Amino acid sequence: MTRLSVIHPLPAKPASAIFCELGITAGLAGHSLVLCFQGFTAPILCQLLRYCIRFATPETVRHIYAQADVRKLAKELDQVRLVLAYTARLCNQLSWIIQTTDLTAQNGSSPQPALFCCAGSSDMEENPGAAVVIRGDGPEQAAVAQWLGTCPGSGSK
Repeated sequence: MTRLSVIHPLPAKPASAIFCELGITAGLAGHSLVLCFQGFTAPILCQLLRYCIRFATPETVRHIYAQADVRKLAKELDQVRLVLAYTARLCNQLSWIIQTTDLTAQNGSSPQPALFCCAGSSDMEENPGAAVVIRGDGPEQAAVAQWLGTCPGSGSK
């Protein structure tokens, strides 16, 4: 008798990963989105951002640490799909640059990068565009950790 191997289902993709993918995809459609991560432990957030970098393709991702990186980004915005801001004070400034660059585009709405950062909700009050706060409460962190540990190509195992 022939036996079929049993395929165990992958865990459901957590909301955080879905929002990340949607944020990057919305940018491709010309609607930049800011995702603000709060309450995630550093190791889990690092692994989630690694996944996002692969999703966006590494050559289209820019890491922003200081003001010099902001100036460099402004010159190459049309080639970028994801911006990772590592200081909360730069998040609003980056969002303004991304949002106002589209206003100066010659032929309608052009692709814009998604902006991912870690900032408090009060830091996002002056944000000119759409912003979503993703909270890493206990169940969400557990779901992300389990999913990243088993998703193909995660490199976590």
